[in-house]
Amino acid sequence: MKDYTYRMLSRINREEADTYEKCRKDGTIIKHEVYDNGVFLVEDFDNTYYALLSFEGDVQSYTLVHHLCQELEWVIANKGQRKHTLIINGENRWLMHFVAFAHYNLHNIGYEYRISRENAKEDAVFPAGIVCKGYEEDKVPLYARCLDEAFEEQDKISGECNEGMAEKTQNYCKEVCPKADARGDFYAFWQGENLIGLCLCEGDLLDSFVISPAHQGKGIGKTLLTYCLSKRFENDSRQEVFLYTYYSNIRAQNLYAKSGMERTGFYAIFREKG
Repeated sequence: MKDYTYRMLSRINREEADTYEKCRKDGTIIKHEVYDNGVFLVEDFDNTYYALLSFEGDVQSYTLVHHLCQELEWVIANKGQRKHTLIINGENRWLMHFVAFAHYNLHNIGYEYRISRENAKEDAVFPAGIVCKGYEEDKVPLYARCLDEAFEEQDKISGECNEGMAEKTQNYCKEVCPKADARGDFYAFWQGENLIGLCLCEGDLLDSFVISPAHQGKGIGKTLLTYCLSKRFENDSRQEVFLYTYYSNIRAQNLYAKSGMERTGFYAIFREKG
């Protein structure tokens, strides 16, 4: 049975709720404090201390903010050789101002979008010539290039520079795509010999959805996203699907809204200074 913290996190950020549940079972939660409208967690995995400040409303209590600052100072003092990342879930301007900027640099911010089974649209009808296929090992370079193009476009929008992504993407496609395909969580969209889009999922999370830049702005994205969402709800026990997008990616946000998804959360990720 899911506990109170999981249920609260589920309202604020679904992925963090699922991560919490896994860490709880694995015994990797270092700190766990529950408040009336939020939770403070420190999770230890992947050689990193992840500090999570997740609140349903903006925290404006100086006493609580001061306490959370002290808790984060404890994390920094006790992390040893581990890396450290701070994640603030919920649009908490006071927390971001008073807690984060003392010891951290902002890495990225973005939104969570969800859609329920009740609001999902019926299966999409593909334009002529577009087909959905599973994973094909000899197509890995094309998968990687499709993802790279999406990352390059996002870098232009966000002003980030992710060097060395090409090699990481190749490895990602070799390792992750076949596993996703085996679970029925991989969709590759083709028009003839041209790969026009990819979608990778894990459970309720729509982890990656990309459309080749050459095929954007033609209404294809909405059709393919509607198709992917309808496929996810073929699982009778699935009640919702969620995804995340950068704050600056307005085009993607418009696509999600047009496809019936609702913006349900906000996140900010900070890395320790130095």
